[in-house]
Amino acid sequence: CALPIWLKKTPIKIFTIYADEFSNPNAEMNNLSFLKNKVNESKGKILDKLVFFIGTQMFERGVMKLEQELSLIKTANKYWRDREKIMYYVGKRSTSNRKLDVFEDNGINTLKFDMPLEIILSERAQIPGHICTLGSTLQKSLSLIFNKKIKFYFVNISNFFLENEEI
Repeated sequence: CALPIWLKKTPIKIFTIYADEFSNPNAEMNNLSFLKNKVNESKGKILDKLVFFIGTQMFERGVMKLEQELSLIKTANKYWRDREKIMYYVGKRSTSNRKLDVFEDNGINTLKFDMPLEIILSERAQIPGHICTLGSTLQKSLSLIFNKKIKFYFVNISNFFLENEEI
């Protein structure tokens, strides 16, 4: 199936949340205005005492042992608890129930949603004021949606395990 000549000469537009991070005349910024508008219309409040630690697939993919991931999350939970904040580990849709059960058994609050977190948070009454990740697109998308009112923290797991070699 050959493409018509006019289509071959039509420039492709790149509609992305990263258009402001690279120079390309065909890039158009997706500022997530639909979700921004939902947030502005909702009664959701950003709570400084609420922290979400965005889940990983490290254990499920065999990158680290469950005990290692648990140690990381327990350390983060203690850090936030010492600052009188409540942390929730937010599992991905594919996060194993076994992992969430182990986390819960170790005093970690967990949540799991069936939709992307951008949509969930645009509809929630209580929005976390702090979000921890091991690196996630959520850092960019939620900054756009919530006008940089949420604080993001990148957790460098290499540094964590170098400092905690017994794990």
